[in-house]
Amino acid sequence: MKILKAILLTLILSFTLLNPNLVIGVQSSANPQEAEMMQYLKTGAEQVQTGKFQEAIEPLKKALELKPDTTKEAIAHYLLGVAYTGLQKADEAIAEYKKSVSLKADFLNGQFALGKACFAAGQFEDALVAYKEVVKLDPKSANGFFSVGATYVSLKRYQEAIEPLQQSVKLQPKLAEGHYYLGQVYLQLANKEEADKELEVLKSLSSPLEKQLAKQMEKFAAATESKEIAPGNTKVEGRFLVGIAPIKNIAGVSMPINEMRARLVRRVLNAYFDCTPLDGENAEKVINTAKNQNCDYIVYTEILAGIDERPQTDRVEGIGQQTTTIKVRIKLLAVGSDKPEFETTVLTRENKAALGDFIGLAAVDTAIRDMLNELRKKVQ
Repeated sequence: MKILKAILLTLILSFTLLNPNLVIGVQSSANPQEAEMMQYLKTGAEQVQTGKFQEAIEPLKKALELKPDTTKEAIAHYLLGVAYTGLQKADEAIAEYKKSVSLKADFLNGQFALGKACFAAGQFEDALVAYKEVVKLDPKSANGFFSVGATYVSLKRYQEAIEPLQQSVKLQPKLAEGHYYLGQVYLQLANKEEADKELEVLKSLSSPLEKQLAKQMEKFAAATESKEIAPGNTKVEGRFLVGIAPIKNIAGVSMPINEMRARLVRRVLNAYFDCTPLDGENAEKVINTAKNQNCDYIVYTEILAGIDERPQTDRVEGIGQQTTTIKVRIKLLAVGSDKPEFETTVLTRENKAALGDFIGLAAVDTAIRDMLNELRKKVQ
């Protein structure tokens, strides 16, 4: 499901920011502390709106120090979450969004932003809780139902994804992304007839997603016929199931580790290998999770080093770009074994600006798929 996450993030982007004057208000106050707090809050909101995320943090924190009422406190935490999102600090953003909705559970934008941040970080269960709150608060939100369905897809709970996705296109019949997701779900459930119907809808909408779904249908049909894949990517007799362990960042380089792993899992699934994410803060817990999920093998990924290089100055425009060289070690082990079936180290050199875009993942993705192809030849 190559472009599903990108579709989801694009659809809900409009729910990330709020008009500061609309949500905060600029009314004056006879209380000097209240007036000062409001000014800090308004300044922080304006900085967020103009994309000055770092500059937004200090006034928003100062607003919180002045003890605003519950609603304004929720808004301040929400805006801090947006600022941290803009700075690609996922953990900090999620923490602020959670504080926001804990103070004001009916804060629609806060719930949507929390869902988006959790989804991007691969925390799909938390994302699902937030998105369900969105549709509870706004039962006519097509994007809300779409997000619920898309999150079920990421959890591989395909049957549960159908109802919210159907509701999303019922509320917004021309929501091409909803029809595309439904087509993907029906493919996973081996319901080609319904997938064909969604393809026809995409054709009638003249959506570019029509070609994407058609390609997926062709690829899925060929893979199913050759018995290389089963609906749902579940454990199948005679085939191996691979668990993707959390990425270890030994180098300590600032990177969105959770998002990298979530994207990596989807890319491996897109290559039609049966795989599932594994959780656990240490090797023992990862192995126990793998055993509980009936995995045969585990992929371990470790970021060993990240070296920032000096900006290049030989570009025509005269502005150099800082680059980062990343060294990543990848190991594929049978569950319960200490000896790797395959092991390799890859180097990738990326523009510094690419750090937020899953740096080095393409090289890692290619290496893992090469390993799995060799493993398939060896054991099947």
